[in-house]
Amino acid sequence: MSKESGEERRVVTVEELIARATQLREYLNLLNSQIESLTLQASELQLVINTLNSLPETSSSNLMVLDRFNTVFIPININENWLNHVIVNIGGSYYIKTNRDKAVELINKRLDSVKR
Repeated sequence: MSKESGEERRVVTVEELIARATQLREYLNLLNSQIESLTLQASELQLVINTLNSLPETSSSNLMVLDRFNTVFIPININENWLNHVIVNIGGSYYIKTNRDKAVELINKRLDSVKR
């Protein structure tokens, strides 16, 4: 019997297989962590969009939550012209002042980027 051209045999030890399995497991854990982080980012961005769209357009008094676990609320007054005074982080330490519609558009773009 003759070997097909290009076929090569290699002996792999059990230790090498275990080491490779460990590397793959660590890589899988890293990927799972990244997926979890991106999923959390997407949820937070969607929450921001929903909140901006559900705030009353006229002046009102409300409560604002200070953390994601709804531990502490403070009273706030929303000015009538808030729709034109939304400040959005556009990356790094840079922010822009814009209107609600443009803010939602920017956040939607970021959300689309996270989902890819």
